[in-house]
Amino acid sequence: MFDLPQNKHYYGRSWGFTWEEIFKAFKEQVASNKNTNWVQIKEVPVTFKTGNFSNNADYIVNALLIKKIEKEKGFAGVWELLTVGPYETGNQKYYQALEKLTGINKVNYNEKVWELIYNEK
Repeated sequence: MFDLPQNKHYYGRSWGFTWEEIFKAFKEQVASNKNTNWVQIKEVPVTFKTGNFSNNADYIVNALLIKKIEKEKGFAGVWELLTVGPYETGNQKYYQALEKLTGINKVNYNEKVWELIYNEK
Protein backbone atom coordinates (compact mmCIF):
# COMPACT_ATOMS: atom_id res chain seq x y z
CA MET A 1 0.00 0.00 0.00
CA PHE A 2 1.20 3.52 -0.68
CA ASP A 3 0.08 6.94 0.45
CA LEU A 4 -1.50 9.34 -1.99
CA PRO A 5 -1.47 13.09 -1.53
CA GLN A 6 -4.42 14.23 0.57
CA ASN A 7 -7.54 15.17 -1.46
CA LYS A 8 -6.13 13.77 -4.68
CA HIS A 9 -7.13 10.15 -4.15
CA TYR A 10 -9.84 10.11 -6.77
CA TYR A 11 -8.65 12.69 -9.26
CA GLY A 12 -4.98 12.00 -9.59
CA ARG A 13 -2.40 9.25 -9.88
CA SER A 14 -3.99 7.71 -12.97
CA TRP A 15 -1.44 5.55 -14.76
CA GLY A 16 1.25 6.92 -12.47
CA PHE A 17 0.72 10.56 -13.47
CA THR A 18 -0.04 13.34 -11.00
CA TRP A 19 -3.24 15.35 -11.20
CA GLU A 20 -1.21 18.30 -12.44
CA GLU A 21 0.26 16.24 -15.32
CA ILE A 22 -3.11 14.78 -16.29
CA PHE A 23 -4.88 18.12 -16.11
CA LYS A 24 -2.18 19.81 -18.21
CA ALA A 25 -2.54 17.15 -20.93
CA PHE A 26 -6.34 17.50 -20.76
CA LYS A 27 -6.12 21.28 -21.16
CA GLU A 28 -3.67 21.05 -24.05
CA GLN A 29 -5.46 18.29 -25.95
CA VAL A 30 -9.16 18.81 -25.21
CA ALA A 31 -9.88 22.02 -23.31
CA SER A 32 -7.77 24.11 -25.68
CA ASN A 33 -10.69 24.00 -28.15
CA LYS A 34 -13.06 26.74 -26.99
CA ASN A 35 -15.88 25.06 -28.96
CA THR A 36 -15.72 21.90 -26.88
CA ASN A 37 -19.22 20.81 -25.92
CA TRP A 38 -18.99 19.13 -22.52
CA VAL A 39 -22.57 17.83 -22.67
CA GLN A 40 -21.74 16.03 -25.92
CA ILE A 41 -18.51 14.64 -24.46
CA LYS A 42 -20.56 13.14 -21.63
CA GLU A 43 -22.56 11.22 -24.28
CA VAL A 44 -19.83 10.52 -26.84
CA PRO A 45 -16.46 9.98 -25.14
CA VAL A 46 -13.39 11.90 -26.23
CA THR A 47 -9.95 10.74 -25.15
CA PHE A 48 -6.58 12.37 -24.68
CA LYS A 49 -3.12 10.93 -24.07
CA THR A 50 -0.81 10.88 -21.10
CA GLY A 51 2.25 8.94 -22.08
CA ASN A 52 0.98 5.85 -23.91
CA PHE A 53 -2.36 5.84 -22.11
CA SER A 54 -5.72 7.08 -23.33
CA ASN A 55 -7.84 8.99 -20.82
CA ASN A 56 -11.52 9.82 -21.04
CA ALA A 57 -11.98 13.63 -21.00
CA ASP A 58 -15.29 13.25 -19.15
CA TYR A 59 -13.44 11.62 -16.25
CA ILE A 60 -11.44 14.84 -15.81
CA VAL A 61 -14.63 16.92 -15.90
CA ASN A 62 -16.13 14.60 -13.29
CA ALA A 63 -12.99 14.94 -11.16
CA LEU A 64 -13.41 18.73 -11.22
CA LEU A 65 -17.06 18.37 -10.24
CA ILE A 66 -16.22 15.91 -7.45
CA LYS A 67 -13.55 18.27 -6.18
CA LYS A 68 -16.14 21.08 -6.06
CA ILE A 69 -18.74 18.90 -4.35
CA GLU A 70 -16.27 17.61 -1.77
CA LYS A 71 -15.24 21.16 -0.91
CA GLU A 72 -18.84 22.38 -0.58
CA LYS A 73 -20.71 19.31 0.73
CA GLY A 74 -18.08 16.91 2.02
CA PHE A 75 -17.85 13.26 1.10
CA ALA A 76 -21.58 12.73 1.69
CA GLY A 77 -22.23 14.94 -1.35
CA VAL A 78 -19.65 13.07 -3.39
CA TRP A 79 -21.26 9.78 -2.42
CA GLU A 80 -24.66 11.09 -3.47
CA LEU A 81 -23.39 11.81 -6.98
CA LEU A 82 -21.43 8.55 -7.20
CA THR A 83 -24.49 6.48 -6.31
CA VAL A 84 -26.84 8.09 -8.82
CA GLY A 85 -27.14 4.77 -10.66
CA PRO A 86 -25.89 3.17 -13.85
CA TYR A 87 -25.19 5.08 -17.04
CA GLU A 88 -28.26 6.08 -18.98
CA THR A 89 -28.49 7.81 -22.34
CA GLY A 90 -29.08 11.48 -21.68
CA ASN A 91 -27.75 11.25 -18.11
CA GLN A 92 -31.00 12.59 -16.64
CA LYS A 93 -30.38 11.20 -13.13
CA TYR A 94 -26.80 12.48 -13.19
CA TYR A 95 -27.89 16.01 -14.07
CA GLN A 96 -30.67 15.95 -11.45
CA ALA A 97 -28.23 14.94 -8.71
CA LEU A 98 -25.63 17.43 -9.94
CA GLU A 99 -28.17 20.25 -9.90
CA LYS A 100 -29.28 19.36 -6.38
CA LEU A 101 -25.67 19.36 -5.17
CA THR A 102 -24.19 22.27 -7.14
CA GLY A 103 -26.85 24.12 -9.11
CA ILE A 104 -25.24 22.83 -12.30
CA ASN A 105 -27.74 21.35 -14.76
CA LYS A 106 -27.74 20.28 -18.39
CA VAL A 107 -28.60 23.81 -19.56
CA ASN A 108 -25.68 25.54 -17.79
CA TYR A 109 -23.31 22.55 -17.81
CA ASN A 110 -20.95 23.86 -20.54
CA GLU A 111 -20.62 27.28 -18.91
CA LYS A 112 -20.01 25.83 -15.44
CA VAL A 113 -17.50 23.23 -16.65
CA TRP A 114 -15.51 25.96 -18.41
CA GLU A 115 -15.50 27.92 -15.13
CA LEU A 116 -14.13 24.90 -13.27
CA ILE A 117 -11.42 24.40 -15.91
CA TYR A 118 -10.38 28.07 -15.87
CA ASN A 119 -10.32 28.15 -12.06
CA GLU A 120 -8.36 24.91 -11.59
CA LYS A 121 -4.95 25.53 -10.13
